[in-house]
Amino acid sequence: MRVDRVLVLCLAVLIAGVIENRAFVFYLVNPNTVPLAPLRWNVNSTAAHTNVVDRVTKKVRYFIASDAYSAANKTNEINAIRASFDQWSSVPGSKLQYEEGGFVGPQNDTLVGNTNVVFWAKKSLMVNGGTVNLSGLHGWTSTYYTVDGTMLESDIILNGIQYQWFTDFNNSSNQAQFVESVVLHEIGHFLGLDHTPAGGATVVNGPNGIGTQAGLSADEVSAMRYLYPDTSLKWASIHGKVTKSGAAVYGAMVIVDDSAGNIAGATVTRLTGDYDVFFFAGWNVPASRVTVRPADGPKQ
Repeated sequence: MRVDRVLVLCLAVLIAGVIENRAFVFYLVNPNTVPLAPLRWNVNSTAAHTNVVDRVTKKVRYFIASDAYSAANKTNEINAIRASFDQWSSVPGSKLQYEEGGFVGPQNDTLVGNTNVVFWAKKSLMVNGGTVNLSGLHGWTSTYYTVDGTMLESDIILNGIQYQWFTDFNNSSNQAQFVESVVLHEIGHFLGLDHTPAGGATVVNGPNGIGTQAGLSADEVSAMRYLYPDTSLKWASIHGKVTKSGAAVYGAMVIVDDSAGNIAGATVTRLTGDYDVFFFAGWNVPASRVTVRPADGPKQ
């Protein structure tokens, strides 16, 4: 069953309150269900069209607009998109895989036609049937899903009007938009992730040029293993509640560091002040430190 709504996910704006946030952070269609029911692809479901999820390979398919961003650098731009999907497909311990379906013609709006498309908008900043303005956004991702959170289709639109784009990783001084960084970020939304409070992650509002978004962090690796797990992996979690003067604190950042000081997981508190941070049980977390921000130092 397709619902008549689209989840709007973008690079430059943190959308708070659309769906309550939990660990990594992922989107919940209904935050009150037990167990949790996050938005995600179900490659074993028949809900999505065969052009979106390949029934044989069990892979999520994506298509690329043939014009890319520029005529001069088109091949490299297309390869950067491919490399971004390959990074997400290569996460060890996760079973979700992507495959390229081929090319579609030049686009300027979300293609609601059983096709996942990545393209640069180059004619108008108004997309999604004129309801979304790309102005000030590097990228925007729309996701269609059923009432149980099964994803049906997703499009990634990159802002080819207000921003310049480049693909050379060695051009570290370039302050234009590095294709692989932005597309990696948007694929995070494409597979069901919200922005994370973990610094140095990919699905976080990042700077121009080449930065930490050019590669997946431990936060994204954990997310993939949790949402699309290899069942042989084991998980651990920390649950708690943040209060101030006895009142619940909503939207506080909660970060768990392992004994070496590396981020093992991060999330934000819910309306009740509660939080759940999930992490791969193989990490060295027993001697972990839980930090709440803003706060006066770490809270053990």
